Amino acid sequence: MCPMSTTHHTVRWALVGFVTLGALLGTVAAQVYEDHPAQPARAAQMQTIRVENVTELQALFESHAYAWPLKPDAMPSLALEAFPPDFATLANIELKKSLFVRAMLPIVVAELDRVAYQRKLVDFLWRPDALTDIKDYRAVVSTIAQRYRVRGDLPSNQRGNLMWRLDSLPVAMVLAQAALESGWGTSKYALENNNLFGVYTPHGNSGRTIKQYASLRDSVRDYLSTVNTHPAYQDLRALRAGMRIQNQALDTNILVQGLVKYSERGEDYVDDVLRMLRGSLFMQIQRAEPTLTSAAI
Repeated sequence: MCPMSTTHHTVRWALVGFVTLGALLGTVAAQVYEDHPAQPARAAQMQTIRVENVTELQALFESHAYAWPLKPDAMPSLALEAFPPDFATLANIELKKSLFVRAMLPIVVAELDRVAYQRKLVDFLWRPDALTDIKDYRAVVSTIAQRYRVRGDLPSNQRGNLMWRLDSLPVAMVLAQAALESGWGTSKYALENNNLFGVYTPHGNSGRTIKQYASLRDSVRDYLSTVNTHPAYQDLRALRAGMRIQNQALDTNILVQGLVKYSERGEDYVDDVLRMLRGSLFMQIQRAEPTLTSAAI
C-alpha cells in the first residue's frame, strides 16, 4: 500500500461556480453553430453506481460485458461512487487490479473528456466570428478561468495562460497515480474518504488533514484541477504546452517528470510511477488510449 503521507501538496481553494457555469453553458449551447464543440456524451450519460461488496462489483461488470483484458469499445458509462468496504480484503491481486482499473477507467475518461470539452469551448468562444453572436461569452470564459485560477483581461492577454492550464492528461498517467497513491483502492483514505490521490486540505491554524470526497469522481476532478493549477506542477504544464505547440501527442513518460514535487520522495516517486506505467496492465491502457476519449489527448 502506498504511504499516503508522502504526498505533500495541499489544496487551498475550493471548486466554485458549478451552477453558474452550467447555466452559462446552457446559454452558449442554445446558439446554433455547425462547428460548435459538442458536449461529451459519455460525461453526460454517466450513471452513478454503489455496490455493497466485491461480489456485487464483479456482477455489475459481468452484466455490462465489461471484461478484462480491456476492450475500449465495451467500456460502460458507470461511475462507481465508492469502493466496497471489503475491497481491501480481496486476496487475488490480479483480480483486484483489474477491478480497480475497470472501476476507475470510465470515471477518469469522463473527467478528461469534460476538461477537453471546456478547452474546446473556450477556444471557440475566443474566435472573432463567434464573439459577436454568443450572449454572455465573457461570463462563460471568466467562470471557467476562475476555476483555473486565471485573472485579467481574458479575451486577450490571459488567453495563453488559461489554455496552458485548461488541458488534459494521459489516461494511463492518471490511473497509475491513483493506483499508486491508493494502494489499488485499498488504502484507508481511499475506502473511507474516497481520496485516491493523497490530497490534503488545511486543518486548524497550521495543520492539515486528508481531504474527504463525496465520490470517487469528485476525487478525480479535484486531482485534475490541482495538477492544472497548483504552482508545484508548473513544469508539467510547461512540458504539456511544448507538446501542444509542436502538435505532438502527449508523451506520458515525459509528462511524469513534472510530478517530481507531487511527493516528498521526489525522483523516487517519479520512478515508481514510471515503473507502474511500464507494466503490462498499463501498457495495455496506453495502447488503447487513442480510442478511449472523445477528444484527442
